[in-house]
Amino acid sequence: MKKEALEKTQQTEIHNKKGISFFYKIKTKFLNFFQILNTDLVLFFEQFYKAVHIFLAIVLIIISFAIAIWFFHDIYKLTKGDIASGALRLLGTALILWPLSELLKAEIQLLRGQTISINLFVDVAIASDIRAILINLSEHGPLQYSYFYVITLFVLALIRFMVSYAENRIIKK
Repeated sequence: MKKEALEKTQQTEIHNKKGISFFYKIKTKFLNFFQILNTDLVLFFEQFYKAVHIFLAIVLIIISFAIAIWFFHDIYKLTKGDIASGALRLLGTALILWPLSELLKAEIQLLRGQTISINLFVDVAIASDIRAILINLSEHGPLQYSYFYVITLFVLALIRFMVSYAENRIIKK
């Protein structure tokens, strides 16, 4: 085995003397440069990915505080106005906070390198649709809009069921 390694080094020395080493050196330097560049780029992209998710988490926290202030404003309006309408608006505002907390939880999971469920996004759409129904009812809007929202809610529930079924099948495998 040592004899084979010695023969290879001798052959390399012979090739170096013939001028092949010039192209070999250029090739190895070129490959080394791209390996270093590739490593640096991947590291940059990973850091940028984390920075974007930290930024999104901060934005979600700020929005959550704003919604909480809005919630207390709705409580104040509840004491000054129509109780039934105010209660529905209050519930609608609370329904906004729920998906925000879930989105913040998902950002934390992504920053930790964990996976998130697609159902999270369907849940956000469901909460928004329920809020739209409550607002439409509290403002005595046209009944056609409520029908549209109910049909949308049914479709979203069906999508959520299909996504849950698919995710459970993937997890079991």
